[in-house]
Amino acid sequence: MADLHDIDFDSDMKERTTSAGTKMQPLLSDSPFGAITCKAGNRICSSLAAENPFTKARFCDLCCSEPGFCGDCCCILCSKLISLDYDGYNYIRCEATVVAGHICGHVSHLECALRAYMAGTVGGSINLDAEYLCRYCDSRTDLVPHALKLLNICTSIASYADIEKILNVGICILRGSQKSSAKEL
Repeated sequence: MADLHDIDFDSDMKERTTSAGTKMQPLLSDSPFGAITCKAGNRICSSLAAENPFTKARFCDLCCSEPGFCGDCCCILCSKLISLDYDGYNYIRCEATVVAGHICGHVSHLECALRAYMAGTVGGSINLDAEYLCRYCDSRTDLVPHALKLLNICTSIASYADIEKILNVGICILRGSQKSSAKEL
């Protein structure tokens, strides 16, 4: 997983990579044309796509104003880049409508959300049942469709280790749920 602290900041390099080898967009100061790039330096950030499906995301003046944090590709809980491996199985994007037709748009690693008791089945005052609770807007997202997506992703993967990793995420999401649809999966 990419970490902004693992970036090689050699001043002679025009193309940066993370410790995982992911190529990153040159920073604004490196660009001879002053082109605008993803704030986190992510070359494959959805904010850079011509057809960005999240252009209606609400402007965030809290976490998204932090240097190096991009609301389109950084986890709201750990601030590290999300991965698009296997159709982005390991993160969830909050698509709750928050203000005047704009969606929240913040993303979170499912692993981070599970560790922070903001995903899965959590009792107490939060009372989640196979759901994700967005830290930014407090909206809930049903995770049963995401778990079903995980099963569909596994049908096209050849690596047993990768299938096991993806299915373990699904098991953690659904464990202890009282929803009949979650129990079926």
